[in-house]
Amino acid sequence: MRCLSITYIFPIALCLFVIVGSLRADEPLSLFRELIKESARIHTIDAEIEQHIKGPDESIELFKGRYRADSLGRFRIDYHAPYRQIVVHNGKTMHWYYPDDKLLYTFGEEGRPVGNPGINPLHEFSKKLATSIEVNYLGKNLYGFFIVAHHFSILVKDRNVLIDLWIDVKRRVVLSKVVLNRAGQEMLKEVYGGHKRIKGIFFPLRVDVYARTNKGITRNTTYYKNVRLNRRLKGDIFFVRFPKDVKTRRYGR
Repeated sequence: MRCLSITYIFPIALCLFVIVGSLRADEPLSLFRELIKESARIHTIDAEIEQHIKGPDESIELFKGRYRADSLGRFRIDYHAPYRQIVVHNGKTMHWYYPDDKLLYTFGEEGRPVGNPGINPLHEFSKKLATSIEVNYLGKNLYGFFIVAHHFSILVKDRNVLIDLWIDVKRRVVLSKVVLNRAGQEMLKEVYGGHKRIKGIFFPLRVDVYARTNKGITRNTTYYKNVRLNRRLKGDIFFVRFPKDVKTRRYGR
């Protein structure tokens, strides 16, 4: 029986500088709303993906397949390498199916693998601005050597976590998103790069996700190819009919 593999990416500058932003007290939230609206321009993704999974033991596995997702939080990955797997999240439940073994794993929220940031890294904030989050704008600062970015620190009250967020000023794309517990320990980090303009939208062709697990840090690097944005996806692709004789197990048990 195969085990699950994913536990759900220049030259030195002669001088560094910081551009300090100055906003009125009411402007950070307004700016953040604009950024959320910009990131919500992607409604669906249909792409080929190649994932490099590095585990806590430094082992690396390579996966290839087709990735489809929508703005409702649903996604499906049909892997064809190294062997067939179907991973489906219908918005409520995640299923991980091995057709050759007729083996199906189901995931609850706590046991669900992390590593897939979805099509909109700011989606979780869209409905929480008024009640559950506190936005702190840290100004315009240098991200790396050459990119000027908006820097936010966001307190998510209902999860009791802090999120460190960097957004490119010019292209208005998320560069990195780090989830920290209240002790300041990094729990999850997403890094976005290789942005390409597709249908007038900047899309990252590489996403790195670092996740802290009980066994150590895992790294999931995903490369996107042949990306098609905002094409119609049939809703039934997120609801798979499994064989009657499938062996079902709940992950973590």
